Amino acid sequence: MKAFHLFILSLFVNLCSAQIEIKHPFVENSVKSDISDIKLIYVAIDNYTIVGVKYTTIPDLKNGWIAISKQMTLSYSNKETEILQWGFITEKGENQRLEFDTKYPVQPNSEYYIYLAFQAAIPSDTKIISIHENVGANSWYWRNIHLDTNTETTPSNITPPYSPEIESGTEPEITPEIWSGTGWALKDGHIVTNNHVVEGAKQIKVYGVKGRFDVEYNAYVVATDKKNDLAVIKIEDNKFNGFGTIPYSVKKSASDVGEDVFVLGYPLIGSMGKEIKLTTGVISAKTGFLDDVSLYQISAPIQPGNSGGPLFDNRGNVIGIVNSHHTQAQNASYAVKTSLLNNLLESVSSTSLLPLNNTISNMSLSDKVKNIKDFVYLIVCSNSNPDESTTNSGSKPFSKNTRYYPSVNKNIAQRAVIKSVTLERDYTAVEIISNNQSKDSYYAWCSIEKDAYIIANGKRYTMTKAEGIRIAPEKTYFSQAGQDITFTLYFPPIPASTTSIDLIESADSDWRFYGIKIK
Repeated sequence: MKAFHLFILSLFVNLCSAQIEIKHPFVENSVKSDISDIKLIYVAIDNYTIVGVKYTTIPDLKNGWIAISKQMTLSYSNKETEILQWGFITEKGENQRLEFDTKYPVQPNSEYYIYLAFQAAIPSDTKIISIHENVGANSWYWRNIHLDTNTETTPSNITPPYSPEIESGTEPEITPEIWSGTGWALKDGHIVTNNHVVEGAKQIKVYGVKGRFDVEYNAYVVATDKKNDLAVIKIEDNKFNGFGTIPYSVKKSASDVGEDVFVLGYPLIGSMGKEIKLTTGVISAKTGFLDDVSLYQISAPIQPGNSGGPLFDNRGNVIGIVNSHHTQAQNASYAVKTSLLNNLLESVSSTSLLPLNNTISNMSLSDKVKNIKDFVYLIVCSNSNPDESTTNSGSKPFSKNTRYYPSVNKNIAQRAVIKSVTLERDYTAVEIISNNQSKDSYYAWCSIEKDAYIIANGKRYTMTKAEGIRIAPEKTYFSQAGQDITFTLYFPPIPASTTSIDLIESADSDWRFYGIKIK
C-alpha cells in the first residue's frame, strides 16, 4: 500500500494525506475472471475519489492484456461520477498514466497495482459505493463496497475482501439491491438475457408475459456464458401456462454491415416507464468494442435496461443480444451475435429451444413490433434471498406483501414511476423512481412535502418519514441532467384488503398518482 499512497502524493501535489483511507473494504459482489485475480484493496477520498486494485495474472496466461473503458462510473447515494484517469503504480511508487479503451500487455504470473481516479470526491459520511465499467460481458465491477468496514484485521483463514469479518466478529449485512434488464422468449418457458443482468441475483421476476405487467413470474438461471455475456433463465411458476406462439426466428448466420436493424427493450424504466421501447439503426461493423469478433456494432441507440434485449434484422429475425453502448461515441452500441447462443442452449436441453417459424417477415415495422412485444420481457432481479424476513431498511425485497411496478390509472408525474408498494403490519412503503430531465433542461434539486399522503378506501394516511429524499424545505440535489433518484415514502399501515391507493404530495404537485393497483 506504500506505493499506492505515494501515487496519491505524486498525482495531487496539494495533498499530504487523504481525508479518508479505507483498506480492503468489504465488497458484496465483484468481477471474477478466469485469467486473473482482481481485488479492490483501497479507497481514498479527498479532492477526488481514488480506488486501488491489485491485478494478479495466472501462470499460463498467453497474449494477456488489460484495458479500462472511459465508460466506468462510481455511484453513491443516488449520484454518479465518471472516471478521470487510470494507470499502473510502478515499483518506485510512481503513477504511470494510461489511455482509456487501449489494450496494454500484461505478463503471466505477475502482480499489477492499478489506480482508478474518479472526478468527484464523495461525501465523507458515504457508507456504500459501487463501481461499474459498463461495457458488457467483460466489464469490471464492484457492487456495494462498504466504506464503514476494514478487513485489515481479518483472521488468517479468511481471504479479504470476499468473506471478511469485521472487528465485532460479525459479517456486514448485505445491502438489498434491485436492478432490471430485458429478455426475450425461447421455447418451453426459457428466456434469453445477458449474464450481467442476472449475475448476483438471488431472485428473478419476469413481467410482460402476454402483455401483462400486473402479473409477475418467478424465474431461475439455467445456464450462463460469462465470456460472451449470455444467460438463459426459465420461468418456474404455477400460474405460468406458456408464452404462446413465438412469431420470430433466430438467425445463426452472420449479418452484413449496412443491414437495417431494430431493438426492443425496457430502458430507464424509472424515467421512461414500462412501455416497450423501439429504436432503429443499421449494423455499423461486424466487430465490437476493441475489435471483439463476438459482437456487432450498431447505430440503434440503447440505454441501461436494454441489456439482454433482442436485436432484429429487417425481416424480424433475432440476430443479436444487446449488451452495451459506448458513451464516448455517438450512435455506437453493441450486441452479442446469436451464433454464440447455440452452444449455451445445447447445454440446457437436448432438443432445440430456438423458435424456427418466422411469421412476421413481410409485415411493416409497426406490425412487427405489435406481434413481437408480448415476447420481450422486463427482467427484475434482487440480491436478497426469498426467505429473508427483513433487510437493513426494514423493507422486504420481493416480499409477498410487495407489488413491483404496479399499474397506475392516472399518473400526473411524467418524470416518475412507482417502483414498488409494500404493505406491512406496522407501515406502508411506496418506492418511487424519478428523473430530473425536463425537455431540453433539467431540475437541479427535488424534495418531498411533509404532508404527502396516500388515500386507501377513502381514508387519508399522512407520510411518517422519507428515505432517499429530503423533506422540504431541505433539498436533494442532482449532479447531472437525466439522473434518476430512487426514494421511499412511509405511511401508516392500511387494511390488507386494499386493492388500490392514490399517492398525492400536494394538490399542485407533479407527484400525483391515482389508482395504483396493489392487488
